[in-house]
Amino acid sequence: MSVALEEEKRRAALKQQLDDLSKIEFLANKISAMREKVSDLSVQENTVNSDLRDARDKAERDLQNLTRLKELFLGCLVRSKIPGFYSDDIVEMKSPSFLPEISSVGSGDLAVSSFSNWGSGGKKTFFKCCFAVAVHRLAVERNALLPTFLIIDSPMKNISERENRDQFEGFFNMLYDLSVSELKGTQFIIIDKEICPPPENYKNTFFDRHMTPNDRNIDLKDNPFPPLIRYYRGK
Repeated sequence: MSVALEEEKRRAALKQQLDDLSKIEFLANKISAMREKVSDLSVQENTVNSDLRDARDKAERDLQNLTRLKELFLGCLVRSKIPGFYSDDIVEMKSPSFLPEISSVGSGDLAVSSFSNWGSGGKKTFFKCCFAVAVHRLAVERNALLPTFLIIDSPMKNISERENRDQFEGFFNMLYDLSVSELKGTQFIIIDKEICPPPENYKNTFFDRHMTPNDRNIDLKDNPFPPLIRYYRGK
């Protein structure tokens, strides 16, 4: 009887060992399959990276669109009569950000105008608005996909239209000129504290709406110039 029990224990141990080896074999096969998959993915990754490098090199060599964007951007700044910008200024747009930096001839890197080195003053707002307009001009020239409307919010922020009349009229007149020429298919939505009316011979559709805060004691229906957000009750 004791011999039979010992043999049964030995058989059970061998069976457990066989089950363990079967599990190890399954894991080994799984690891082998995953290694093959990793190898295939590595080949694909190398191919994609190679194609990406070629595309990036080709894009960096093809500076036609970038050069034209620089020209259009500087043109918008000059046409807007923003102080400190001239037709012979130098515009740089370096990778990987391609954000514009403008310097005057002979100044080098001592005085550079960019998105990052201005505070919240009005000149920075005009700088950004002109860049957005330049992007739309380039998109139209290249027949690229871009929304056919442009929202410009508060270009005269922190700037007096009385003290900076040339800049005020210059920017809006540039928009009016573009809206009947290069950007005649683009709708401009401008939100500002003052309005510069279009010239008398302006041939495009023009609509303006005056907006005033709504007093809490006055029904919205009785306000002839409701705010853009009708339910807003801000100070």
